[in-house]
Amino acid sequence: MTIVDARLETRQFRGEEDLVKIADLWNTCEDVDQLGQGTNVNELRVEFADPWLDKERNVLLWEDAEGHLVGFGQIWIPEPEELIEGRIVYQAHPEHRQSGLEAQILDWGETRLREISRERGIPALSRVALRDTQAGQIALMESRSMSPERYTFVMERTLDDQLPPPELPAGFTLRDIKDESDGAAWIEMFNLSFVDHYNHHPLTLERWKNWMDDPDGRPELNLVAVADDGTFAAFCWAGINPAENERTGQKVGWVHLLGTRRGFRRIGLGRAILLAGLQRLKASGMESAKLGVDAQSLTGATRLYEAAGFTRAETWIKFTKNL
Repeated sequence: MTIVDARLETRQFRGEEDLVKIADLWNTCEDVDQLGQGTNVNELRVEFADPWLDKERNVLLWEDAEGHLVGFGQIWIPEPEELIEGRIVYQAHPEHRQSGLEAQILDWGETRLREISRERGIPALSRVALRDTQAGQIALMESRSMSPERYTFVMERTLDDQLPPPELPAGFTLRDIKDESDGAAWIEMFNLSFVDHYNHHPLTLERWKNWMDDPDGRPELNLVAVADDGTFAAFCWAGINPAENERTGQKVGWVHLLGTRRGFRRIGLGRAILLAGLQRLKASGMESAKLGVDAQSLTGATRLYEAAGFTRAETWIKFTKNL
């Protein structure tokens, strides 16, 4: 272990045994911060299996003298490209924030990204996403010369009797994605849907399989619109987090991903498959739905969601720094 100060030590991630500790710390922070971002072991298990996360080298934990987890950091790096885009995700126990723990975690993250930059011989940048209500953390980013790069909205609507029925354009059918046999077609559709979007990184089969491994995933909420020639044209991947809903006492479903393949836009597919996904969430007992959207989406996604009854509930800021 490396001594950080008189009270805290750092260590590497030890595997499954740490997931409960990380979930407990994350939810302790959520109880204070009220960001709408609790977690659970099942969710963390899927996240830690993501190929963008090097668990051995890009995760670090901070413990106090009694061995209690009080902080952790992760660095998510997309598949190798011409620039290392390191997304730093971290949590610091509220009782330790005034001691500079958050700055220590960020120092570690930036140092690690510089090491990776030297190893690969390409430049690196760091990214941190914060909600606009996190005044203390935003001030910390500004003190570290991190600048706002992009804004993301979380939007929400109730799943009430005013939910319009979906109307697919002629020549398209709706079906579920159930297994790996659909992987190649789905990945091609995804990449052609987001290739012109901000911060797009091509999806790989390995990463798609990781997404599909979610134990809380439901095939009936993973929808695709298929053209009459068999082409996957649009998709709506929704989900329900039972543990989070139990923790908050709410019945919220999420539209995780929504997209329309280039060449199939502006014919009503996006709206239709979104409404189909919302109807499925409602049939599953959800009372409201949320989704995230890039505030500067070039495809007009925000307008689509507003027309479908969504309103803005949260604003998130992506801070960036060239290293």
